[in-house]
Amino acid sequence: YARSPVEVKKSASATKAGEEGTLSEVKITLQVRNKSGKPMKEVIVTDTVPSIANLEKGLELGTLKPSDVKHTHKGAKVSWSIPELDAHEHRVITYQIKAKLSILGTFSLPRASMEYKTSRGRKRKAYSNIYKLG
Repeated sequence: YARSPVEVKKSASATKAGEEGTLSEVKITLQVRNKSGKPMKEVIVTDTVPSIANLEKGLELGTLKPSDVKHTHKGAKVSWSIPELDAHEHRVITYQIKAKLSILGTFSLPRASMEYKTSRGRKRKAYSNIYKLG
């Protein structure tokens, strides 16, 4: 009864590594899952791209296109809008970032958030894990 009806998992993998183990391109995957038996309306998934990296414009086939990209001093906030997430539905959102400088050592990606409306019309929020790469 107390568990969250949604789950957001964040993972990343280096697609292009430079010499001496430096990172230059990273592919980030967000897995959004509705664990409840009821559909959710007006789902908005928001993720922050750190200011050390840029969002790649290229779009892969089958991925969700971002609905909004806002640039702030902390980095770029990327939002995806999902009108409805059915019961037990699992969505995968992938995007790529390219580092402005070569990253040496560990690289921490901030957590993603997900806003949704319950079947009773209440707004709720869920957060993903903080992913460390490198």
